[in-house]
Amino acid sequence: MKTLVFHVQDMEWVKHPTFPGVYVKDMLTGQHGMGITNKYIKIEPQGEIRTHAHDVAEAFFILQGKASVLVNGERVELSAGDMIAAPAGQVHGLFNQGTEDVILLANFGVKIE
Repeated sequence: MKTLVFHVQDMEWVKHPTFPGVYVKDMLTGQHGMGITNKYIKIEPQGEIRTHAHDVAEAFFILQGKASVLVNGERVELSAGDMIAAPAGQVHGLFNQGTEDVILLANFGVKIE
């Protein structure tokens, strides 16, 4: 297996199929065989990643903007430099109530049995 390089600026944004105002650039995927996946995500003002849960852990790092994030049943305000780590099965969501895009890097683990 070779080390992979991703140039996010050369990738196209893809509209998320269910979350309004959310666009994704899939980078590392399960097809790469590394045991983790990650996505570069843009949430436009008033865009939302609705509440959901995964069967794997997710950690996301806010690179730009400010967001209201649902964690542990409460809303928390996050901005660039903040990170959330949600264990598998934990409900979470994110809303961009600001005036600029929120950019984040989402990382997903592998299913632990």
